[in-house]
Amino acid sequence: MEDQAQELKELMGTAGSSQKMDSAAPIAANAHKTRIIAITSGKGGVGKTNMAVNMAIAYAQQGKKVILIDGDLGMANVNVLLNVVPQYNLMQVINHQKTMQEIILDTEVGIKFIAGANGFSKIANLSVDELDYFAKQFIQLGNAD
Repeated sequence: MEDQAQELKELMGTAGSSQKMDSAAPIAANAHKTRIIAITSGKGGVGKTNMAVNMAIAYAQQGKKVILIDGDLGMANVNVLLNVVPQYNLMQVINHQKTMQEIILDTEVGIKFIAGANGFSKIANLSVDELDYFAKQFIQLGNAD
């Protein structure tokens, strides 16, 4: 029986192979068991935010360290579900006013949180240097407590 990812595995040349792709090696070697989970959809109103918040809380209840980043560019509202009023958000990181480490908030439910910025279309058109800076900010989150 083929699994749902069979066609993708064949496309990537990994069907029937337990070997990991080479491109994942640097990430895995540097991640010291850090896991990144992205919840996405091209359609609004399907429950991405609720799913992300509930997954984050569930992982925290299992004793895992969790940083939830609200990456919604149009309607960032994880803070509403977490009952947190952020002073800073991703806009300040992109504008080099704050680092991601500086804008992490603790929540009552045991997770850390980075607020997104509503109507923040600039992130979709970042220069190579800005993307590099933003990526480095994400990498440094691996050292967050």
